Amino acid sequence: MNTLVITTDTIHHKIFLSNLNLNKINLNIIFETKQIKIKFNTDHPYINKRNKYEKKFLKYFNLDKKIKKFHNVNSNECIDYIDKLKPEIILLFGTGKITKSFLKKFKKIDIVNLHGGNPEEYRGLDTLLWCIYHKDFKNLFTTLHYVDENLDTGKIIKKMKIKTKNLNIFNLRYLNTLNCVSLFNYFLKNKKKIKSYKQRKIGRYYSAIPSVLIDRCIQNLNK
Repeated sequence: MNTLVITTDTIHHKIFLSNLNLNKINLNIIFETKQIKIKFNTDHPYINKRNKYEKKFLKYFNLDKKIKKFHNVNSNECIDYIDKLKPEIILLFGTGKITKSFLKKFKKIDIVNLHGGNPEEYRGLDTLLWCIYHKDFKNLFTTLHYVDENLDTGKIIKKMKIKTKNLNIFNLRYLNTLNCVSLFNYFLKNKKKIKSYKQRKIGRYYSAIPSVLIDRCIQNLNK
């Protein structure tokens, strides 16, 4: 199956890619290099420790020849490149918002998104951390959904609960990534018989979590 994954060059995204079953798909990869501009400080000492933790699980990454980089996946240059690939599936994981022109160009293709969180409650950025900040542990999900014109509002394909046993701030993103691998494998295996469903409500949109609030997240997890 001709599959295109559009993501970014981060440790956890490489873990996801290196765990895909390449025997079942013809994989192409696009890394979007554009950075989301945040006007407040989001840096925190835990980030370096999280990255160090995740590196332990990164397999030998030998997919460099399959990677093409674009600053913005909505650019005409990128859209033309995708058109030549003729993908049957486009998977988004950690990219910026897709434009109407992108969706219109590939309207006959299944375009799906992996979202770390429950979009019916939490849309946008750092939604798992926001969930923990609000002590809303029942909504710690990873979600695979179809992409529509709005952000994280498409029909849901499947949700998977993030296990809270031994959960901490350092392994949260890794556990979410493992769920992402399972959800995408499920989609590839069951694509023709999946019954997606409309979200019952539009969740609140969140921006990146400020660094001053991350200590509260750590406290809530420790409790």
